[in-house]
Amino acid sequence: MIKEKYTKNIMLGELGEREKTKLLNSKILIAGCNELGTKILANLAYCGIGTIGIFDSINRPESEKIISAKIWLEKNYKDINVKTYNEEINKTNGERIVREYNLLIDCFDDYQSKFLLNELAVKCNIPMVHGVAAKNYGHATIIIPHKTPCLACIFPNVDKEAKMQEEAAAFAVNAIGAIMSQSAVNQLLEIKDDLENTLLTYSSENMKLKEIKLSFNQDCRVCGQK
Repeated sequence: MIKEKYTKNIMLGELGEREKTKLLNSKILIAGCNELGTKILANLAYCGIGTIGIFDSINRPESEKIISAKIWLEKNYKDINVKTYNEEINKTNGERIVREYNLLIDCFDDYQSKFLLNELAVKCNIPMVHGVAAKNYGHATIIIPHKTPCLACIFPNVDKEAKMQEEAAAFAVNAIGAIMSQSAVNQLLEIKDDLENTLLTYSSENMKLKEIKLSFNQDCRVCGQK
C-alpha cells in the first residue's frame, strides 16, 4: 500500500499506481554523506524510494554523518529500508555492494572516490547520477553505462587526488540537489531527461545554467571501445 506520507508529493507529478509502486520497489545508493548527499537523501526519501543505502567515503568506514542520517530516516520514514556500511569501500568489495542497487548517486567530495564509483557503475552496468557542489558552483549529469559517456570520458585529465576544499553555498547545494534528485526519479521510472549526454552547470552567484554536450572518448580506459 502506498503510504499517505508520500501521496501529496507523488500526486504533484500525476504518477499512476504503477509508477508509485516502482519507486517503492527501487533501491538507490547515495555515495557521500555531505551537504549534497543529505539533501538528495531527504528529497528521495520524501518521494517514497523503498530502499536507500548510504556510505560516506571510499577509504573511510561508517561515519557519524551516516549514523545521524540513518537515525533521521528511521525516525521520519519508518517504512524505508535503510542500509549503511561499516567498512571501507574499495574495488574488492565495491562490486558486491553496488550490485544491490538499481541506481547510484555520486555525491562524493573527492575524485578518487568518484572515479572508483564510476568504474563500478560501468562494470556492473548500473546507472549513476553524478554531481558536484562547491562554493557557488555546481554541475550534474547522468551516466548510463554504454549509452552515455562515463566520468573518465568527461574528465580525462582530472587530478584524482584532488578534493573539493571549499564548502558549497546553500543555494548551489539546493539547486544541484534538486536537479540530481529529479534525474534519479526519471531514471527509476524510465523517463528520458536532458541530463543524458549533457553536463549541466550552475552558478548561484549569477543565476546561470549552462549545458555542455558530451561525447564518448573511444580511448577511455573505463568504457572506451578500443
